[in-house]
Amino acid sequence: MWLGRDYKMMKLTNNEKQLRLNDKSKEELLRDLYCKRLSNYSKIITYFGNVNSKIMILGLAPVQEHLDSDSKSAFKFDLSLQQETKSGSIIIKVFKELDLDIKDYFWNNCYKIPIEIAAKTQEQKIIFQKLLEDEIEIIEPDTIICLGTVSFDFVKSLDIDVNINIKYIMHPAYVLRGGITISNYVNYWKNAMEVKK
Repeated sequence: MWLGRDYKMMKLTNNEKQLRLNDKSKEELLRDLYCKRLSNYSKIITYFGNVNSKIMILGLAPVQEHLDSDSKSAFKFDLSLQQETKSGSIIIKVFKELDLDIKDYFWNNCYKIPIEIAAKTQEQKIIFQKLLEDEIEIIEPDTIICLGTVSFDFVKSLDIDVNINIKYIMHPAYVLRGGITISNYVNYWKNAMEVKK
């Protein structure tokens, strides 16, 4: 039994916003998008993983320590940094338990900078909403798994394909606070990822 919640987007897509692929790879399209939309930010953290995955896993925002690290690249979500966070370590444990390779999926954030900076104004929120809409058009996921209610509400506000399956799952911080056991959290992910084991 699926322990989370499944949703279908009710908002219609705007066909006029379709991106022109111009024979570029998805990586090139994403890099062009970030350079164009986020040129005002000196450091950002974007996606990690497989751009051809049909599952996008979406958190809210990176933490400040990731931006301060010298080891991060300008346009990549650094898995080694994510392992250093408590929430990130929970996700990694879950995927090991399910015998899934974390690199096989497309990991992303609603905001590419810490939430304390990104959500200061409605104008900034709109910038990241439109950016995520375009990222979704490039990646073309069948499913988006939202970590926590805030990222789920963010996705609900987007103008994206109505056929994308939107799933909500508790944020790993809920495990850290004792709200759910790690074994039950693994079951949430097992059902969300439709793992047969």
